[in-house]
Amino acid sequence: MREVKLIWKPENIFKDYKKYLLMGYLLKTVHRYIGENTRFPEIFKFTLKTLKEINQTGININTFYSIILKFLAVTGVGPETDKCLRCGKKEDQGFFVINEGGIFCNECSDGFEDKIFIDKKNLSCLKFLQKESLKHIRNLKIENTDIITKIINNFVKFYLGENFTQDIKKISENLRT
Repeated sequence: MREVKLIWKPENIFKDYKKYLLMGYLLKTVHRYIGENTRFPEIFKFTLKTLKEINQTGININTFYSIILKFLAVTGVGPETDKCLRCGKKEDQGFFVINEGGIFCNECSDGFEDKIFIDKKNLSCLKFLQKESLKHIRNLKIENTDIITKIINNFVKFYLGENFTQDIKKISENLRT
């Protein structure tokens, strides 16, 4: 936090508990992820950009999920949401397989036991959360947050570990109130 203040002062973050909570989560996650490996310029650029976006937008569960998905993408383990991981066919719905890293079409998903069906609306929401800026994310209407929540929690647990998912659960509870 001290290093960020040298570059840029987040005036609005300190006036809003949810912004402050999200900023703290992001910095803690980045610190935990990089550990002693400070040679990761992409993650530092992502962090500064995201802190600035948090400072300028309203915060809700959508912004939180968006930050998680974007963080996963920057680290190189972000989920594939556009096309089937096996056949490469563009998908607008399908089966999400956590340990494979993304979406599979109906034909290619045979043989996977731990698959989660994601319909057109929810997959579209997941793609939107992953790609759009935080100011556009805030007003997104997600009809079934249970599917999105399950995918994000399971994905983070599989690729980053249980410690990361415990934080997600705590922050999610605070952002829903």
